[in-house]
Amino acid sequence: MTQIAIGFPELEKSSLVLYDMAAFYLPLYERDWEDFFKCQALLGMTEALIYQVEIAIDQGQSFDWSQQAERIRYFLGQHVTITAPMESRLADLGKYFHHVQALRASPSMDIASVLATAELRPADIRLLHQILLQYFDLSFDAELFDLLVPLEVLVDLKANLSEYQQDLASGHHNVYHCFVRQFGHEAPAHFTKQQDHYRRLLDDRLAKASSANCNRLAGFAARHERAYPSPLMPSP
Repeated sequence: MTQIAIGFPELEKSSLVLYDMAAFYLPLYERDWEDFFKCQALLGMTEALIYQVEIAIDQGQSFDWSQQAERIRYFLGQHVTITAPMESRLADLGKYFHHVQALRASPSMDIASVLATAELRPADIRLLHQILLQYFDLSFDAELFDLLVPLEVLVDLKANLSEYQQDLASGHHNVYHCFVRQFGHEAPAHFTKQQDHYRRLLDDRLAKASSANCNRLAGFAARHERAYPSPLMPSP
């Protein structure tokens, strides 16, 4: 039988992501905080299992993502049906951790891997989003998920700025720090260029989306900005 053990550090870290699910994702489906508590344990355990790997990397420890992914499948399979999109998000998480570990081990900075981590880092919250659909028997809206992709990257890039000093102190992977290592004092300009790329991508998709989904995304973005105001760019 697959063994699952969770400690306080990963549960504590997962609480931030759980807040995001309750504050920004459930309202997309006109669900509220009461609904969140119905699935809190399911989402919290899943995210904590993911954070176990992230903590191991931060502490320079070895890890086996394939084994951890199997633990996550085992746990989820007891509560929801594991779908192909869930499997894709698990695969994305494996790719993310691979890139982060490679970047930590290399004396040089592979900017392609850095950009890959920016794209893949929201894979955990995308997995939790898929779990929400299963748990509450909600319809999958391909257009909504397509719109969320660039917005989720923008949200995470914003977090890299606000958590820059904290990540430096803890050794946690930070995309902006990677830009500083690669570009020095020109890092803010290069980082802004990446943000602009995803803003244009989001705008292009919004221009073709239904008015209902445009309103859903606008509400998401407004709630997020109120909770996490955009920070100033840290000095390199």
